[in-house]
Amino acid sequence: MNKNEIIYDNDAWIPQTIEKFFCSTATALVQGQGVCLNSDYGTATAVDGRRLQVVEAPSVTNNRDFVGVLVSAKAAHTSGELMVVEVVTKGGALVNVGASSVTLGDYLTCDVLDGKFYAAGEQGRGTVKVLQTLSAAGLALALLQEGAQSGLVHTQAIAAGGGAVVLTPTGRSLVDGTLADTADSTFTLANGKVIGERKSVKMAVAMAANDLVVTVTSGVQIDRTTALASVTLNAQNEEFHVEWNGKTWALLDYSGATLA
Repeated sequence: MNKNEIIYDNDAWIPQTIEKFFCSTATALVQGQGVCLNSDYGTATAVDGRRLQVVEAPSVTNNRDFVGVLVSAKAAHTSGELMVVEVVTKGGALVNVGASSVTLGDYLTCDVLDGKFYAAGEQGRGTVKVLQTLSAAGLALALLQEGAQSGLVHTQAIAAGGGAVVLTPTGRSLVDGTLADTADSTFTLANGKVIGERKSVKMAVAMAANDLVVTVTSGVQIDRTTALASVTLNAQNEEFHVEWNGKTWALLDYSGATLA
């Protein structure tokens, strides 16, 4: 199942660990994109080892389960059969950079949008240190971070008309409010699952009108005595950053956002 390899590529030795997994996908997968465990595979009440063996594209429900990056592209399989894929789970890898440029030494995090790497999120699994300068999007050599799950990055455009928005429960969300023109948009941040999980939301593109209102199920402000019930964002670059301490989301920092 596991194998350690040293690959001679582009006049440089790349130490890496490659593991084989199964994958079923109705959409094509590209080389260097990130994948996550399908940890809710099958019936929830059954013991099913496939939850540790089947990977899929990142999503808002598996962002806590990043595994690694694909060694090669895979065509879509609409019939649902499982296919074998090779995934770099540790060490160096060629990652699919979606950003228009990147500099050696930068950090990027896998994006739920399409599994590519555009911007930096939290430290941990799902984040890489780039070891190659690129002037355009493409494959770049990078070192996969280890440790706790980063929660990935989630680039999300808000639909016209506002209403409920689906964001990842942890990690970093970059929100585009261009189309939100008739009503407020809302997101409820549920309680965390393990101490140390972090969540940040940034308004990458300003709301066309109205607000993004994030309801915090259990939260406390920076003074650690005032409750944090909600955070409202609308202008570009407004953001907030919280950490789960076991019983509440503790505010670490915010910029421009309105707290309540």
